Amino acid sequence: MSRRDGVEGRTAERARSLNNPLYAVEGASAFAGCSLLRSDAHNVAFDAIKRAEQGDELVVRLHEYEYTGARGTVTLTGDCPIASWQECDLMERPVGDIRANGEPLTFELAPYEIKTFLIRMS
Repeated sequence: MSRRDGVEGRTAERARSLNNPLYAVEGASAFAGCSLLRSDAHNVAFDAIKRAEQGDELVVRLHEYEYTGARGTVTLTGDCPIASWQECDLMERPVGDIRANGEPLTFELAPYEIKTFLIRMS
């Protein structure tokens, strides 16, 4: 098996899903019945999606799987409309400008890089 076969077969992603299954917690949600977020890049892993410590935004933390050696542009989309988004640091302090008015959640991601965003849903 070549390195390319493991990348194209998404071996690391499937192993992570097997060893770290998603679990649901029952509760009320304004987002019931919709896909909150998805990535257009197969080398991106969501580490956390939670309510911000201050404010009513969602905090989304993700990273690049280094096994692919990939870097590039990533776009996050979902069934629920995004009103605005802003990159933040790991302590949820805003970094950069607020993006709004339907501006897509698109960013650059390098190997080993962790990105965190504050997202306000419509």
